[in-house]
Amino acid sequence: MSFLINSHSEHDFRNEVKYTHIHTSRESLVQKINKSRYIFKEIHHKRWINNIYFDSRWLDLYITSVEGVSDRTKVRMRWYGDGYGEIFPVIEFKMKRGYKNIKSSYKVGKICINKGDHKKDIVAKILKSEILPYEIKEVFKNLIPVLRNRYYRSYHISSDNKHRITIDTNLRFVSLLKSQKMIDNFKCADHLLILELKFNKNSKVTSEIMSDIGNWYRIDQISKYTYGVQFA
Repeated sequence: MSFLINSHSEHDFRNEVKYTHIHTSRESLVQKINKSRYIFKEIHHKRWINNIYFDSRWLDLYITSVEGVSDRTKVRMRWYGDGYGEIFPVIEFKMKRGYKNIKSSYKVGKICINKGDHKKDIVAKILKSEILPYEIKEVFKNLIPVLRNRYYRSYHISSDNKHRITIDTNLRFVSLLKSQKMIDNFKCADHLLILELKFNKNSKVTSEIMSDIGNWYRIDQISKYTYGVQFA
């Protein structure tokens, strides 16, 4: 997957800082960011996000994440709304360098995900895509589905329009190493809230926003993939 990383310069990477909190509500957090110095307003509609994470048979991507390797990659298929039925997913390669991230995204086209599908069927449906680039299909020939997760996300933007926040709650995980099929035996992490601050360039405003959030929550570069593999 090095061709994905090498195709981007350092300027393409976006900063992402994550904060976690246990046993707090989305509503209380939204009240805080709305009253901060750089008032955040909600944009878009809240929505459910579904992901299936892929890795090698030896879990190389998981291991590099656990070991804290500075340059690392996650591979997932993402779609919105219902967990089953006709979907229009996107394959995402998320590359990370410290706090900096970049995503390469590829549309799969319409596929159908059914309850009870074997995890091998998921890869087969991806490989049948008529619009997915050849080199991406070649990568997927060496990957297996490892984790499925689902969470509810809201989107917020600062008054200067340069800083975005996402808030994720209702996190659910299913290990596709333990379960061979797409079934709803989710383990729920309802105690966990993840706030993510996203911005392109660091500035004085960024430092002040991080200071405000840091008064309420702690920085925690949690990976939903790594957390989910361990939790589920």
